[in-house]
Amino acid sequence: MPLPSQYTLSTGATLASVGLGRVSSLLFDPNAPGIFLTTLDLCWMGTPVKAGASGNEETYEMVRTALGATDPSTGETIPFDQSPTFVQTWLEMEKLLSTGKVKCIGVSNFSIKNLEILLPQATVPHISNPQVEGHPYLPNDALAAYCKEKGIHLTAYCPLGQGRSPILLEPLLAALSRKYAKPAGSILLSWGVQRGWSVVPKSSNPGRMAQNLDIFELEEADMDAISALHRQPGNYRSLCDYGPGSQKDGYCSGWRIKEDLGWDYPITKAEGGGWTA
Repeated sequence: MPLPSQYTLSTGATLASVGLGRVSSLLFDPNAPGIFLTTLDLCWMGTPVKAGASGNEETYEMVRTALGATDPSTGETIPFDQSPTFVQTWLEMEKLLSTGKVKCIGVSNFSIKNLEILLPQATVPHISNPQVEGHPYLPNDALAAYCKEKGIHLTAYCPLGQGRSPILLEPLLAALSRKYAKPAGSILLSWGVQRGWSVVPKSSNPGRMAQNLDIFELEEADMDAISALHRQPGNYRSLCDYGPGSQKDGYCSGWRIKEDLGWDYPITKAEGGGWTA
């Protein structure tokens, strides 16, 4: 059975099962010829961690500003419950839907703990399209099951890992590449889509981008084998490097990983890059 080329979100909008994972800087250049951005398909909150203590009105005007946990004016970490909270930010984002300028709103890097704070106070029917790091080393099984129960579609970023990803060197992937006569990347993307996710592999190479669209159905036994990779010692971890100083043992961007962010794995620097439990 062919894998889906797109999904229909709770709002009725459609989303490609495999995204390009690339944004051109021309979109943000007001002098670029021929670029007219009148609507956004999806506007999402990049993380529950906040970057500054701006009021709600400013939040409404700056919904596309990247979020972090450090107030740039003071350099100090902003407490988890300091206003504006991510719930207050979300409620301002909801107002964008009525303008017709934004088709969907969503969140990214939210855990079950964060969603359980947000969902009871949200007024739109569903959170659209949460984006989280998702690959066989970090399959987010509990979050995926939670989102499915709530009717929330999940998107995986870094579905191949990041940089020189160790997943691509797995002997299992090499064996499956031979079996299906497909590159390891296509197998990983197919695994993600077959789980019901959208995936957004990042590439600026036209040939690689075309290759990323070549997804296909895997045998169930092969799906299970890939899904079990995270159980091998040392594998269960994030493969994203969020930049120098952004993480340290027990903390991410100044917030406690378990208590505030609700992530179910401690993060420490791993040999060769990435972060490991």
